[in-house]
Amino acid sequence: TRLLIGMVLVVFALSLVPGMFGARLGEIEAYIPPPSGNAAASSGDLQWTENDLADAFARAKNGNKNVLVNFTGYACTNCHWMKANMFTKPEVAGVMKNMVLVDLYTDGTDAASVANQKLEEDKFKTVAIPFYVLYDANQNVLATFPKGLTRNPDEYLAFLNTRPEAAGTTVAALAGEPFKTLEGAAFSTADWKGKVVVLNYWATWCVPCKTEIPWFIEFEQRYKNRGFAVLGVSFDDDGWISVRPYMAAHKINYRVAIGSDELSQMYGGVDSLPTSFIIDRSGRIAATHVGLVDKRDYQNEILKLLEDPKAAIDIDRDGAAPRLAVLLRPDQRP
Repeated sequence: TRLLIGMVLVVFALSLVPGMFGARLGEIEAYIPPPSGNAAASSGDLQWTENDLADAFARAKNGNKNVLVNFTGYACTNCHWMKANMFTKPEVAGVMKNMVLVDLYTDGTDAASVANQKLEEDKFKTVAIPFYVLYDANQNVLATFPKGLTRNPDEYLAFLNTRPEAAGTTVAALAGEPFKTLEGAAFSTADWKGKVVVLNYWATWCVPCKTEIPWFIEFEQRYKNRGFAVLGVSFDDDGWISVRPYMAAHKINYRVAIGSDELSQMYGGVDSLPTSFIIDRSGRIAATHVGLVDKRDYQNEILKLLEDPKAAIDIDRDGAAPRLAVLLRPDQRP
């Protein structure tokens, strides 16, 4: 028995060795308290302000950024797990790095913790931790994430990507956004009216994008007579120079355009490829996909919207495998 216990302790000790050299420890991170005395705690490359919501709002206003508030705890294992294992995922960090991040600790005995807990309870009627709130630059609440711990990056990304436009953007509102087709003709999103649309941001050099393209070709062919369309928006730096031969070689049968900054920012910004929006017949965003997803997910969502125009897509993929995505450099974003 002692030998067995000794072997277990040795294995456990060895599992901690990577942490001595700065490596992540996975599930074990949840039980390691955060460093104390840091005003700006780091989670990977993300910088967090501690217990200063007013300063976070001021910086968000100056930079026209959203604020992610993390009601958290010094002894909260789920809070530590999220920072160590969710916020360090490239697709999640890629969105969060463009926000002002603030930790509001609620489980201490100091005045800040008492004030933070009162704020959470008074405004959001809960004292749960972790509890995440997304504000815009004008201190309006865009969304909350009361679930706290999630192992599904898509679920957390859907929360982070909440925008006022996503709740009310319609085809009519987008009608003034022009694209250029391969032939140089202009067309606008008003052409989508009454259709279910997959709007896919991609590039010829993006490996996961290349996996999805044959699916979109198939969907366009199979469902186009039922009021469905695919629009691919290329992020290639040289535009049609790369896109034109790629379309010919892969026999792409749907519209492809070179995107504009205005269009990409309208949906909250695109930081990784592929990113796709599924738009219903009324022009509203029904689903958002960042990274490579399963073909069946697209097909099920498309069919649901085609068969029932009033359908609302309920995406729940707890336990799904992490999505493959390519992060864009700032100079690659439209």
